[in-house]
Amino acid sequence: MFAGVYAFPRFAGEDANEAQFTERTTGRRFSVPTVAPSLHVKSPQWSGDGRRLLLTAYSDKEAVGPVVVDVAARRGTLTRIDTPGTGTQPYLWLPDGSGVVRIAGKTQLRAYSLNGTVLRTYPDAAAAVNTDEWFSPSGRRLAAICPGKPAAACLLDTATGERQTRVPLPTGTTLWGWFNEDHLLVYGDGTVDVLDGAGRPVRRLAELETGDKGSWEVHFTRAW
Repeated sequence: MFAGVYAFPRFAGEDANEAQFTERTTGRRFSVPTVAPSLHVKSPQWSGDGRRLLLTAYSDKEAVGPVVVDVAARRGTLTRIDTPGTGTQPYLWLPDGSGVVRIAGKTQLRAYSLNGTVLRTYPDAAAAVNTDEWFSPSGRRLAAICPGKPAAACLLDTATGERQTRVPLPTGTTLWGWFNEDHLLVYGDGTVDVLDGAGRPVRRLAELETGDKGSWEVHFTRAW
């Protein structure tokens, strides 16, 4: 199943807030309404079992809550979560699909059930922005940015929020997420590198051209 939403819903037509689905085997298409036109949805992310699609509902530039689309039932449900001042960072699935996670301030993340109840808070951890690879492939650990300097990644136990270790980041790089269960990814000025658990670069994953008019994405398999 393929799924998509409008990248710029404010400039789309009457179906701007519909999630569009296409069955891979038959090519059959259908859509599911999500939120009222006063809001708009972005940032689609499939659940691990492929049965539900997670979207984030926005009012202007502020996220107001997750929208979970049940594909079989063809129904989208918005849960409003009040975290004012947390900006545009989307909601992400918890690894087991039982809830969602998002920033809850400059130095903490928070996990919620699908009805909006707080499950746990990850303190002293900032979001790795521009990526949805917060969790290790097994789902057991979460990688976040440690507050303060020097720059470092905090590896947290997903279930408890307990900090397991602190991984120093090379100068001029930013945490991007996980490469595999034991290695992180960081990006710098046109480079993407793989780090080990001690913060040592062990592999150059990609080198990219940079410039004022360009942008890039990197996609890869996790085979090591």
